[in-house]
Parts: sequence; structure tokens; C-alpha cells
Amino acid sequence: MAKTMCHHCGATVQDGFNRCYGCGRYNYADGSTKDRKTILSKVKPDPIPRIISGPWDPCFGGGIVRSSVTLLAGEPGAGKSTLLLQLANRIGAQANSYVQSVVYIATEENEEQIKERADRLDLENQGTILLVNAMGGMNLLTLLEETRPYLVILDSLPGFTGKGTSKDEAIQIIQALKRYAEKNHAPAIVTDHITKDLDFAGYMSLMHAVDALLMFKVDRTGRDKYTGAIIDKRVLVTEKNRHGKAPVAVSFDMTESGLMPALDLLAEEAKNL
Repeated sequence: MAKTMCHHCGATVQDGFNRCYGCGRYNYADGSTKDRKTILSKVKPDPIPRIISGPWDPCFGGGIVRSSVTLLAGEPGAGKSTLLLQLANRIGAQANSYVQSVVYIATEENEEQIKERADRLDLENQGTILLVNAMGGMNLLTLLEETRPYLVILDSLPGFTGKGTSKDEAIQIIQALKRYAEKNHAPAIVTDHITKDLDFAGYMSLMHAVDALLMFKVDRTGRDKYTGAIIDKRVLVTEKNRHGKAPVAVSFDMTESGLMPALDLLAEEAKNL
């Protein structure tokens, strides 16, 4: 199917769809609709390019869509940064043609703190991850142009935009990342915090600006069947996905070496072999 450019934000829009998934606004074109009519049974499926990255891929619909922006939300301390570092490590070795495989924009931790976590996780592809300290602000468009990353991680959106930022300004950041993802086939993952009202830093409407919304939750209900001790589990849940099913959940054990597929889940899979 032919593609055109959104008149408002510049994102790629499939011909025949007036509404842009990047900014949500409509594009009205003049002219005949003769070439826009298609019998559904005659439409040929167009496979969606994805990046296969690890055990969390089911929550992305089977891999991260290369033109997508994902919002990863969760309570503070749930392990979002740990998840993203492990994901970045898996993806980092897949894009040798890029200036830097993964650009990790950090707004809440400095380089030393992130390095300490990466060493604890024993990440072997640290040389493919470029850390950018954005605590004092950053020109996002200039950064993307200079680095041309294969994957963009923004950790986190509230830290990048600062206090008192309006909803529209936060959405503009998402839209800029979407334009980059569409143009370069390089996805972005943005973290956000959940408030006590289950809102995303006050902006529930952010979920409408992204392609996928994943919630990272702490599960304190499980107990070891022998000792009765609470098992430190995390659950990644897909709340929304334009390119896959929702809801989808994947369970992890939080260990000293990072997130591992839950042992009970692996045991259940082994039974089905």
C-alpha cells in the first residue's frame, strides 16, 4: 500500500488513512477516491518489520515494531530501568551499520549509577550502548541526528520534560520520537511513572500518542511453597498494542542477575514439550 506524509507532523501515513497515528490529526486531500477503493479480500498482507529481543517480546506482539514508540509505565522501583538495560544489551549487537546501536537517554540516574547496574547484570554488549546524561535538558532532535540510533530509550519522560510541563509538550516529545522511528525504522521506548491514581505522571492521554502501552507491575502475591517466603516477581502487561494482541502478560523473577523468565512459567512450558 502506498504511503504519504502527514501534513501536520511529517510522520508516514498509509495512503487511504486520513488520520495520522503519529499525532492523531487528520489529513484531508483533494481529488478522486478512484484509486483508494480496494476489496478487502484482495488486499495483500504487509509483514510488519520487528526486532526480536528477548523473553519480553510477546508483550510487544512478537517483537518490537521498528517504526513504533512504546510507553513503559510502572511504579518507582518496579525495575523498569533493569528491564530496559537488559533489552538494550540484547538489541545492541544487532545493528552494526548504525553510528550507535542504542542511545540511552538518562534523566534520573547518572552514568556511574547506570554503569554499576550494567556490571551487576553482567551485560556483555555495553560497548553498543551510548549513555546520554539529559538531567540538565537536551535538544532531542539534534541528539538523534548526531547519533542515528537503532533503538532510542528515554528514561524517563517526566525527567526529560521537567516539572510543570504541559500535556501538549509531553506529547510533542512522543511525536518527535515517532517521526524518527518512522523515518529510520528505529523504535523508541519511553518510561513513565504511575501515580497513585494509576495515571501516567498526570497525563493519561499519553497512551493515545504511542503505539503500545506496557505496564510493569510488582507481584507480591506469590510465595515459595517450601519456605512460605514472598517471591520477588515482576509482571509485564500489555495494555494497548496497535500491532499485536492485548492484554498479554509475561512473568519474571527479579534476581541478583536481573530479570529472568519466571521459574513456574518455564516449568509449565516444559510440561508441554
